[in-house]
Amino acid sequence: MTTLRDTGEFGFIDRVTRQLGSRPDVVVGPGDDCAVVRAGDRVLLVTCDLSMESVHFRRGVVSPKEIGWKAAAAGLSDIAAMGGQPLFLITSVAAPADTDADELAEMCAGIAEAAEACGAAVIGGDVTRSPKEIVLDVTAIGEAPGGRYVLRSGAKAGDLFAVTGFPGRAAAGLDAQEQQLDLPELIRAHYHPVPRVREGQWLAAQPAVHALIDISDGPVQDGRHVAAQSGLGIAFTSASVAVDPPIADASIQTGKSIPDYVLFGGEAYELGFAVDPKEAGRVFKEFRAQFDLPVFALGQFSGAHGGVLVDGLPPAEGGFQHFL
Repeated sequence: MTTLRDTGEFGFIDRVTRQLGSRPDVVVGPGDDCAVVRAGDRVLLVTCDLSMESVHFRRGVVSPKEIGWKAAAAGLSDIAAMGGQPLFLITSVAAPADTDADELAEMCAGIAEAAEACGAAVIGGDVTRSPKEIVLDVTAIGEAPGGRYVLRSGAKAGDLFAVTGFPGRAAAGLDAQEQQLDLPELIRAHYHPVPRVREGQWLAAQPAVHALIDISDGPVQDGRHVAAQSGLGIAFTSASVAVDPPIADASIQTGKSIPDYVLFGGEAYELGFAVDPKEAGRVFKEFRAQFDLPVFALGQFSGAHGGVLVDGLPPAEGGFQHFL
């Protein structure tokens, strides 16, 4: 018997998607942050994300509203990673019959708040019974402004792989929560991620930006996806990691290095992008001025090798893995 531990998440996805058919109005099928479909003269972006109790969240650690917010943020971030504008969310909820109805309603309110913060609305869904734990499934539908979107597959040899914001904070926040450390800013980063919708649209409009992805599985893992789909390799350098004081505080208390958090930490919902090295300085400067948000390069794409290197060697870990 071959198990999901054997195939891994992406091996299983590849196995399933090889069997799928298509339609003429499907522009981009499985394999990117969103599917891209045409509806008349509009280009729509469609994605879904599932959050399961004991895997993605634990009740009683943060408020139910924060659980809902985070569940919605995953799909909203996928729309942002294509340079799109979120429009609608459809939410399905499964819960045991003895679930506190007020608690579950608060989770749904958190989903609605995240949608509203990104200019979207919850327009429907489904509710059913679960035998043991709560499951939140969110489908996000967005639009590519002017029909323009950016895929993972456009990186070019020599492009820099840059990231927005504060990668690593969410992973450090999870450690802080589990180890009961007094680091509320990091714990909030884990449970209240902010989808970079305006930032994604701005980046998608830059001719020097050749590929986009959200780094929810960590920069190394998601940079690997961009490289593979672009037919390239990618090399990361620990020395490129910017020192973020909150992560530095967590590093001192947990013993995990700052580069480990930044390069491999997941659930950040920041954006990673491939940018022409000749234009990178200008893009970074204008981005910082526009959004008052950090942006920095962590790696570089290469046609001389495949796969991923970190400080010249294959990494011992690759980022978050669902079935390990």
